[in-house]
Amino acid sequence: RSDQVARAVEEFRRTLELRPEDFWSNFYEGLCAYRLGHFAEAVAAFRACIALRPDSAECYFNRGLAAEALRRPEQARRDYSRALEIDPHLTAAALNRGILAYNEGRHAEAIADLFHALHTTSDPETIGRIHYSLAMAYKAGGDPASARRSVEEALRRGYRDARALADHLR
Repeated sequence: RSDQVARAVEEFRRTLELRPEDFWSNFYEGLCAYRLGHFAEAVAAFRACIALRPDSAECYFNRGLAAEALRRPEQARRDYSRALEIDPHLTAAALNRGILAYNEGRHAEAIADLFHALHTTSDPETIGRIHYSLAMAYKAGGDPASARRSVEEALRRGYRDARALADHLR
């Protein structure tokens, strides 16, 4: 599968040699580079996309993912925030910014972002993942009762990864 992705990257690069302003070639090159673990290349591709379409929330979000993979949390946070300014309903940007805040010990900020994400989706699996992340943030923030409620909701939504946390919180 990675061979197919690598071949696709080469095709996009050939197109970009002829037409560097081709938005979709830049976009898909970025997605493929990310998938191959070439995060700096992904950041560069999404930077080009942003220059071509500065109103694309998805480009900021994807550049944020790549920046986070490069352990650049400040850049990732800025990109997730810009994505949410453009499209406040971009669930993945709110979820990832919330998880980033949680990982940095900013639990109240994480909870706010995760609630934002919760109110932008109707996908049961995503809702389960958000509730699991909320449970983790509540637990870390010293609110075990809210953590238990959130982890139980994650389990009700079928998020199996929540089982170990639920057992721990009992």
